[in-house]
Amino acid sequence: MLCLWLLVLLLGINSVEPKDRPNPNELNNYHSNKAIQYKEFIEDCTMAKEDGIYTTYLPGTRMNTSVRCVASFFGGGWTVIQRRRENHLDFRRNWESYQDGFGNLYSEFWYGLEKIYRIAMSHQTEIFFLLQNGEGTRSYALYDRFTIFGRNNNYTLRTLGEYKGEAGNGMQYHLNMPFSTYDRKNNEPSNGHCSQLFWGGWWYNNCYTSNLNGKYPDREELRSRCFRCITWTYFQQYRPLTFVQIMIRPTRNVQQRKIG
Repeated sequence: MLCLWLLVLLLGINSVEPKDRPNPNELNNYHSNKAIQYKEFIEDCTMAKEDGIYTTYLPGTRMNTSVRCVASFFGGGWTVIQRRRENHLDFRRNWESYQDGFGNLYSEFWYGLEKIYRIAMSHQTEIFFLLQNGEGTRSYALYDRFTIFGRNNNYTLRTLGEYKGEAGNGMQYHLNMPFSTYDRKNNEPSNGHCSQLFWGGWWYNNCYTSNLNGKYPDREELRSRCFRCITWTYFQQYRPLTFVQIMIRPTRNVQQRKIG
């Protein structure tokens, strides 16, 4: 009887999923297409009870802004800051567009560097990269202390914190790099112009290990390497991705203090 109890206990311990990362079923079964517009005003996405679009204040201002929240995935509380899922929106945009944001919260968009900066500066923030290749295989990367500098410092990627995930540490190479676009090269170490060469705005180094604002791949590009396409090299090398969602939220200890 004692042996049976010990076996059950051990099986129970081994079946517990780590709380600091999503389990495989959650990762593969999450569907991000729901985008209902809710009328209620919320402080931030940690207050959202359902996936959808809400109205909130932009931190540090008195401006109202719309935001896409995810409550159904990995504990909820996520603010979506970038979303790629089809070839309906051109991400080859200028500096002003990347600073202010572009696209449609209901489908594909870049939320805007200024808004991302203000949200991340308002509390300790973690960032989650959800990635999917052309065959439907998903992976992810999570960093527990994401911050960027403001506009006077070209939204330089300031900190990332600890990496966790399965996709590989594709952002570390971009740490301390300013954001650049095709019309504004902000001190990239490369002799070339990475944003012009590889399509989208990003924290380019010389040049990248991730390029999530790159070109959305066409059918031909999906069959081979595509250096200017949406890529995360540790996950797919230079094979393009077909779905990306980048999300941020207050780290767990901050959320617990707010709830308490």
